[in-house]
Amino acid sequence: MKSKTLDNPYSWPVIALSLAIANMTFGFGIFFPYLPLFAEALGANLGLQIGLLTTGFMAARTLTALPFGSVSDQIGRKNSIVVGLFIYGIITILFYFSQDWTHVLFLRTVQGITAGLIWPSSRAMIYDLVGPGARGRAISVLNVSAGAGMAFGPIFGAFLLSYFQSNMTLTPVDSFRIPFIFAGAFGLFSSLFAYVTLSSSSISSKRTRFFKMIDNVNPKFVKTFYSSLLMNFSHGFAFGMFRPVLVLYIYQVLGYSLLETASISAISFSLGSLSNSLCQIIGGKLADYRNRRYVIAIAIIISQIATFSILFVTDIIQLYIVIIIRFATIGLFMPSLASVEGDIIPSNQRGQLSGLVEGFRGIGSAIGPLVCLSFYDYVWTGSPFVISPIIFIICLFVYFVNYKEPLEK
Repeated sequence: MKSKTLDNPYSWPVIALSLAIANMTFGFGIFFPYLPLFAEALGANLGLQIGLLTTGFMAARTLTALPFGSVSDQIGRKNSIVVGLFIYGIITILFYFSQDWTHVLFLRTVQGITAGLIWPSSRAMIYDLVGPGARGRAISVLNVSAGAGMAFGPIFGAFLLSYFQSNMTLTPVDSFRIPFIFAGAFGLFSSLFAYVTLSSSSISSKRTRFFKMIDNVNPKFVKTFYSSLLMNFSHGFAFGMFRPVLVLYIYQVLGYSLLETASISAISFSLGSLSNSLCQIIGGKLADYRNRRYVIAIAIIISQIATFSILFVTDIIQLYIVIIIRFATIGLFMPSLASVEGDIIPSNQRGQLSGLVEGFRGIGSAIGPLVCLSFYDYVWTGSPFVISPIIFIICLFVYFVNYKEPLEK
């Protein structure tokens, strides 16, 4: 039975984990497009303050990903995921009661701690369940599910905003509170679903000290692994800066109203997440072959050209097209990058080293909004769409030069 699971990227354990994550990301998608607008309505008046919402989340996720990833090696992936989803659901509901943007910042930071429990453990569980040659497709199943939640969540969130504002005559700020109740409920349901469906098996291992974590990695692939950490940093940088910057760019530069911006942002993120999910299906299949370096390189170059092209957008249709291309090409390379890491990481350190990978992505996601929104506020509103692609391409060059293919015999 174990061998069948290892060779099957579509086994029930993989599907169950993916559904639990999809429920959570659906709830996240309900409120995330409106989070910058909610914070602004509660007093955040600078792009840098909006950026702190992402930075606080990612800083907390970064600081907790490595230790919680190590903990999952000891207590089992299921326990980490169930507890993380439960706390996430409770914290999300508490957003409803925020009276100042600093309350939003605090709660968003606590959410980052729960992400440190959920994501490294989820990735490590995939590595436990599926062996080399099938991991790319298994990772794509997880990512497609997460992306589908993010794609349809904003649509439901837009419906909630419209319904409650028109039928209950709520102010814009009060209408922004409603999605958090529904999002929190989905988080709690995800925790219950994970508790019922996921296996509680764990990997017996001793905790490896921080400075010795890489010692067990095959020396042939050490440079590849270090380079992949840079790739995760640049990916996190691009991810962290893009959503808050885009919302402000639509509102302040393209000149749409608050509610128009909310709708455009929701549609943008839904289209982006949907295209990302669909392309991850293709990316997952490509990730189980030996051409992963080229898949990663070509997809990243196209995605960063699309990011830069936002500077030349003059209407919403053009914006939607650029966003679809950007997210779709990101979806093509993510399974390849993750599956290479999964093939390199020793089995008894999957939680710990997955936490390290998530940590580097989190560092990028924490720094990206601060750097890009500082430049947005004080230098040029278009600078984030130049800075992020430059950093990504530099890291890609380092990765490409140091790449060794683990699947080569």
